[in-house]
Amino acid sequence: MARALRPDIVYIAGWQDLGYLPAAMALRRSGTPVVVGFDDQWLGRLRQRAGALLSRFVLRPLFFSHAWVAGPRQYAFAQRLGFRDDEIIFHLLSADTRLFGAVPERRLARATTGFLYVGALRRVKGVDVLLDAYDIYRKELGGAWTLTCVGSGELAERVARCPDIHHVGFSDQDALAGLAERAGAFILPSRLDQWGVVVHEFAAAGLPLILSEGVGAAPQLLIPGYNGFRVRNADPADLAVAMRRMELSSEGERQAMGKRSTELAMAINPEMSAQSFLSLARRKPGTVFRQANP
Repeated sequence: MARALRPDIVYIAGWQDLGYLPAAMALRRSGTPVVVGFDDQWLGRLRQRAGALLSRFVLRPLFFSHAWVAGPRQYAFAQRLGFRDDEIIFHLLSADTRLFGAVPERRLARATTGFLYVGALRRVKGVDVLLDAYDIYRKELGGAWTLTCVGSGELAERVARCPDIHHVGFSDQDALAGLAERAGAFILPSRLDQWGVVVHEFAAAGLPLILSEGVGAAPQLLIPGYNGFRVRNADPADLAVAMRRMELSSEGERQAMGKRSTELAMAINPEMSAQSFLSLARRKPGTVFRQANP
């Protein structure tokens, strides 16, 4: 079937589904670029090291011609898998920058306070750390901002029991953009978040950021002290201090950080993601694409 379709280029999301591999091998033999996409961070774990060895001798030469990655940490992983610099492209993941990029102008018309978390209410996302940090922030550091947590998961009941925390269930992107208009800062305290498109969304929306070291998008979208703060993984006290520091920043300082967040976020957008992918097909002789209408 893959041969009958005669595609100019093929994208495969990861390598977990072994059913794709025979088709990938057949396409590679015919000279068709086969691009594997992933957002995994290189952590140096035993399983990753074994996978990197397998990729260099099997997956990379037999099945995949290129890697499509989200950011710098994923680029490091792709190199370990055996892909050369000219075989790696960026911008795998993007937020809807048109939707969220329209928020900053509306934020200027109102006072913005309060912390916003959006994501699964799970331990891996650091929600337990966030709740402990918020308790320290309120009781020990004298913080006054409220916290809004959007999402569902194993810690939802604990979130609902916490005073001064507003729990919102699943929300679509329009609703999230509305929440961004009123929030003072966005927090993502994940123990491990391979990338985190949600960071891109709220950076585009003009929010200052507080991110843990485990957030994969942090190297691309957060410059500590410039558009927000970075905190240590699983450290409630460090997060509480960052929250208090954010609250004590002046409105002007937070607006400046939010503007910088938007500037960093706009370096990635859906069109750029699409064109990064199509650039590989353009390298194949005889392939011509018409530009999409703006």
